[in-house]
Amino acid sequence: MSPLFLMQLRTDIKKYIPYIILAIIVVGCKSADNLFYLTDDWKEYKTYNVIRANINDNPNAFNLKNEELPNYVSEVDYALMLYFIQDPNTMTLSTIKDIQQKIQNRSLAQKIINIKLLSRYRLILISLLLTIAVAFMQEDKISTISVISYFIFLLILLCAISLDRFPKLHVIHCVVIAVFVVASQVDYNKRLKFGLTLFSCSWLLISVHFIKQIYEEHKADVTWHQELYSKYAYPLMEVVPEKSRLLLWADNMLLNYQSPFRLRSFPCKFYFQGWFTYSPLNKTISKSHLDLVESNFLFLLNKPKDDSREDVLMQLLQNHLKLQYNCKTELNIVNQNQKFKLVKLTKLNR
Repeated sequence: MSPLFLMQLRTDIKKYIPYIILAIIVVGCKSADNLFYLTDDWKEYKTYNVIRANINDNPNAFNLKNEELPNYVSEVDYALMLYFIQDPNTMTLSTIKDIQQKIQNRSLAQKIINIKLLSRYRLILISLLLTIAVAFMQEDKISTISVISYFIFLLILLCAISLDRFPKLHVIHCVVIAVFVVASQVDYNKRLKFGLTLFSCSWLLISVHFIKQIYEEHKADVTWHQELYSKYAYPLMEVVPEKSRLLLWADNMLLNYQSPFRLRSFPCKFYFQGWFTYSPLNKTISKSHLDLVESNFLFLLNKPKDDSREDVLMQLLQNHLKLQYNCKTELNIVNQNQKFKLVKLTKLNR
């Protein structure tokens, strides 16, 4: 009996090997994450980044009026934060905590306007209603009530999420999965079962079509950006002065389209803000936006037809420097071509 028992035990263990490996990977990644943020500086950065993300992902942050801000936060500084280029010297951890509290304190009447953001997913919501109807509708009134109640519950849940968060597509996907999981557990007659199967197959085909379309658009977008950067951005970056720092912002250059080996060949060093702003590594390079003027920083900017977005950003940055550091600046173009320009901020009041 003993050899048979051991054989059965080995067979049972083999079934759980993938789950054991997965558990080890999850525990290992979590342990590495905890070790990485063990020091006080990195703990503060992690806390800062979570709060910053909560603000930037909250639609109420973009509806906040100037008088609703803490009295020591300027409108210019707050606008820079919404553009992911906040000054770490003025937008400190305590400051963004106060801003988050102001956003959370907005009334329901002020937040309810955010529900309209769900309208972009109206086709998905209508499809969900039809799916629930096919799955649950029976001849008795109780089933009909359950259909309506379930859909109302999902709708209320999505509305509650949209009050303080941008309703992103992965949230909608979770709702779709929840509908199908519940629908699969319902006992219904053959006619309705056929209808649900037919509807599910249609949903699957539509999903495959959209996934294919999204993939083809993404592939075309990657190819277009790679050609754009190779032809226009790289020639500018190859001739920048050595040891200069290149600040990437305003979606002017997306690194997921770049080869890391090609980027290493440029004479400049790259500098990032946004969710890197409060990083201890960044603090050794730029403690405030004043360093963007005094430490040989260059800005690689798009040249859109109307120049509106990036002109606004540069104007905000210049206003911020004047307001916070009494530093008047002018914008000088170092180099440019048809699609990009390299610019530098130069101090006037020396």
